[in-house]
Order: sequence, then structure tokens, then C-alpha cells
Amino acid sequence: MSWLAVWLVGLGLADLVRAGAGTGTTALRVAMASGAAAVAVLAALTALTAPIDLVCLALSLVPMALWLWWSAEAVATGAGNWRALGALAVGAGWLLGLSGWASPAGGLFGRWLRWADLPLVGSPAVPTHVLLVVGLLLVNLATANIVVRLVLLGVGAIRPVLHIQTSSDPQPSDQLRGGRLLGPMERVLILGLGLAGQLTAAGLVIAAKGLIRFPELQAKRDDRTSVDGVGIDAVTEYFLVGSFVSWLVALVSLAVTR
Repeated sequence: MSWLAVWLVGLGLADLVRAGAGTGTTALRVAMASGAAAVAVLAALTALTAPIDLVCLALSLVPMALWLWWSAEAVATGAGNWRALGALAVGAGWLLGLSGWASPAGGLFGRWLRWADLPLVGSPAVPTHVLLVVGLLLVNLATANIVVRLVLLGVGAIRPVLHIQTSSDPQPSDQLRGGRLLGPMERVLILGLGLAGQLTAAGLVIAAKGLIRFPELQAKRDDRTSVDGVGIDAVTEYFLVGSFVSWLVALVSLAVTR
């Protein structure tokens, strides 16, 4: 799992940098460089320097780059969204499938963990598990937002950026604001509660979102079942699909930590 943990940290960092750097080729190159640098630095710090480790971590940068480029293209044009999701799934899947060949994470990072005696990481601290949790937290902050957006594009619940920029048509996302901020917050909360063993509380978070959004949807419904030019069915589809994909990402992340 050490390869997957390092890759997830790099991927999550790359998407966070991309979110802050904006759009364009330069932003993507900066994001890719950040992700690659994170993978290289962590490989050195955790002593993942055996030939098989170096080869597989270097190869893992290929699906990371494809994800960054293809997902940016899909968000802008609406084309190739499933291709981008496939690159992400393949990148994680083959690292997980070959994890038995990975060297155990240790090195300077492992020695620091034992010296620091950090709370909430267990005793003795397992470097691979700590890196995996950090990577999954980063992925749930930024990468998961892009995953949700690509799925919504795939089912036609939202329109690509270029369409929105050239058209004045209202979008379902205009009616339920705060999703890009609430999504990462709820995913991190679900992951944190799950890691703490509070699965029931995590389920309550999921239920609470539905209870909070349902009155908002009902309040905006009129006699023609439309919301500011957007059908109530489109708004509901946007909410349900986006929420379920977001929850699925959080739950899969929790399952991986187990």
C-alpha cells in the first residue's frame, strides 16, 4: 500500500494546486510538477528507493498526468469525462494490485513518526497508514470535487465550462449553492468519523444533508415545477447524483484505510 499512499498524496496535492492556480496549460504544468515533486520527495523520505519502487512510482506519474489533462479538458468541453475517470481508476487500481511488491515505508519519515509520538496515529505509528490517510484526505478535498463534476457532466446534470461561458442558460448548480465547499467538508467529516469508529455518526451526516436540502428544493418549487428556468427534476438530479457520488468517494476512501 505504500506506493498507493505516496501516489495519493501527490495526486491530492496536484489537484489542490490546480484548484488554486486556475485554468490553462501553465496551471496544469504547475500542478503536475507539484504532484511529481511530492511523489519524489516522499519516496526519498520513506526509503522507497528499491528499483521496483522507483520504477512503479515513476510509472504512476503517467496516469496522474493523464488524469490532470483529461479531466481539465472534460470540465471545459464536456468530452472525455469517462476517459479521465478511467485514468484515475487505472492509476489507483494497478498500484493497489501490485502493492505486495512494494517496500514497507520507513526511512526518515518513519523515524520521525516514532520520535514525534503524534496523537491519533496509533502506537507504534505505521508510516504507510499515516501517508494513506493524509493522501485520502487530500484527495477528498480537491480530487473528489472533480470526480463529482465529471460524473454530473456524464449524466447531463450540468454543462461544461465553455457552454456556460457562451450561453446564458440557467444551470441546476445555480440553485443549490455551496456544494463545492460543503462537499469536501462532508467527505472529510465522514472519513474522520469513520476512522474514529463512529460509523453511526457518519451516517447521520449523510442523512442531515438530505434533510437540510429537501426543504430548500421544496421552497423553490412552483406550480410549473421549475426553478428560475431550470426544471425541478434537473435540480433534484443534480443534487442526488452529486451527493451520492460524493458520499461514495468518502466511503471508498474509508474502506481503503481499513
